[in-house]
Amino acid sequence: MTEGSAELCAERRVYRLYRFREPFLDVETELVAGQFSDRYPFVPTRGITGYRTGPLGLGHVVFHTHDVRGAVAFYRDVMGFGLTDYMGWADAEAVFLHCNPRHHSLAIMNLCMGRTSGTFNHLMVEAQEYDDIGYAYDVARDKALPMIMDLGKHTNDHVHSFYIRTQGGYGLEYGWGGRLVGPDWQVRFYDQPMLYGHRTPA
Repeated sequence: MTEGSAELCAERRVYRLYRFREPFLDVETELVAGQFSDRYPFVPTRGITGYRTGPLGLGHVVFHTHDVRGAVAFYRDVMGFGLTDYMGWADAEAVFLHCNPRHHSLAIMNLCMGRTSGTFNHLMVEAQEYDDIGYAYDVARDKALPMIMDLGKHTNDHVHSFYIRTQGGYGLEYGWGGRLVGPDWQVRFYDQPMLYGHRTPA
């Protein structure tokens, strides 16, 4: 683990920063303290209501690893994440973890779908209003963006969303309506990821 320079802290707008190579996902990871806040809130340039962040953080990320059990133990026992849900379908296995009231900020998957260890599956950002998802879906269709999954709703976090493929090759999930977890949350197991929709376009 190394401490970030003053220049890097200024770039990240944090008081202190430490970097380390995460041992199971094999990704560069940064721990920060003392995040600076802007005087003015973010205002979207397009006519949408904005994003559900604040105490819920950015959204969530999903990675693949060769050692799901080891990665889950690391994030739970070392990093302090809480266990939210398990999911298994076809050859896929996923474990969902939270570090704030959002249903999950991190999901860890096995080496399914032809993925290798450390592969970044997708990033999710959450809209404030459901209509924002519909507007964005129309824009994505009109611009013929590469769609990974059409509109649908997940079983575990209840998010309504769609997925596009970014230029970097990973998925971007744009969603709304995610569940929150609290101290009385009961861990569940799901045998499929969607309640409806989320079909792969032909």
